[in-house]
Amino acid sequence: MKRILMTIMVLLLFTGSAFAQSGSLIGVGGGSIPQKVIYMGLTAATYDGDCSGACDSYDSTDAICHAEYPDSHVCAANEIGAIIAQGDEATLPVTGDCWVNAFHPGHTTTPANDCSGWSDGTFESFATIWIFDGSVGSKDASFLTFCNESKNFACCK
Repeated sequence: MKRILMTIMVLLLFTGSAFAQSGSLIGVGGGSIPQKVIYMGLTAATYDGDCSGACDSYDSTDAICHAEYPDSHVCAANEIGAIIAQGDEATLPVTGDCWVNAFHPGHTTTPANDCSGWSDGTFESFATIWIFDGSVGSKDASFLTFCNESKNFACCK
């Protein structure tokens, strides 16, 4: 199932129907050539879905990445897909998992919406994580998890 989801994500990426954030336009209406996405690293600290009350928006979580990696932001799931598609998979972590932005609901009856835009740190909301498993060619697993979990943010430029 995860391979199917990754295939769909990559197809969207190259058909011009997927966006990244902060100026990293991946493609619009016609499959434009993607802008190179650069993985900067993981945040030093871990955070729950509202950063223990310190976050309330995408801007506030982006500011965490920006403070550690200038000009960076929280990676979107499709940006991790772009990094893999670009052949830059070796720049990604070998193991572990991290928060990434999805920007769209993963489910309509459950609050699966980036912890309500990174403002909800409870077990009643969900957000997307990317799981790195260490084997080349399989760093493609994204899942939903509870927002009360503590994870690093992945930062991209």
